[in-house]
Amino acid sequence: MGLVKCTGDQNPIGYEPIAIIHSQMAKQDAIGGYVVTTGRFTDGAYEYANGLNIELIDGQKLVDLWIRHLEGVREEDLSVVSPAT
Repeated sequence: MGLVKCTGDQNPIGYEPIAIIHSQMAKQDAIGGYVVTTGRFTDGAYEYANGLNIELIDGQKLVDLWIRHLEGVREEDLSVVSPAT
């Protein structure tokens, strides 16, 4: 189960989206979930997600994952998505 929320750092994500994912996980017998935001999560969101097998991916972690992915992509593969072409 997954959910993506596009926000800025000035409007952090609280526990509510995590509660929605947790509810859907129970209804659909999912064993895990994630919530991704381009911004950040509140401390309450992290506390709520603790022990629920729901991964929280904030904007910084999202960028880190993207960069790690790009480092594994060969140079010629990057030319396919280059804005210069």
